[in-house]
Amino acid sequence: MATSAHVAPLIAVTRDGGEGRVSVTRAGRARLDYRLDTVGVATLRHALVSMARLARAAGALEMVACGTPPTWYRPTSGRPDGQARAFDRFQEGLAAMDLARSRATVFSAHRLGSVRMGADPATHPCDPWGRVRTGSRADAVVEGLYVGDGSGCPTGLGVNPMITVMALARRVARMILAEA
Repeated sequence: MATSAHVAPLIAVTRDGGEGRVSVTRAGRARLDYRLDTVGVATLRHALVSMARLARAAGALEMVACGTPPTWYRPTSGRPDGQARAFDRFQEGLAAMDLARSRATVFSAHRLGSVRMGADPATHPCDPWGRVRTGSRADAVVEGLYVGDGSGCPTGLGVNPMITVMALARRVARMILAEA
């Protein structure tokens, strides 16, 4: 705990190209299964190596990439070339990290796309203006029900979505005012 003031967690944001599902366990709890696509795996491995380099340049003495098992970097005492070799091995481990189910710690910092907006009623529960659809007809919407947050985005954006979500909320707010 004495060193917790010196911890700097880093996260990588990637585009969502995988797929998943939610099911109910025998105990009645929600179970989430998600599989990264090949681009997501490559992007996260690249991000792990990049974040390690950034942390080392900032003076990090120890690093850990959470997973099963975790991947650690602890510099060895002794000559600088030994520390460089240890860091090279750490980077190699990150570049090959197992991101399969139950092996890596993957989470969502910005949940997007759960009630996507779009023109096609078959694949988008909301129309392009944030109005929630009632069925398969493009013009059939629930009167007075709108989605104006990150749920309306079509998928993960690959960057912090704050500005996009703010713009989306403003657009939907203008639609609400226009229809009022």
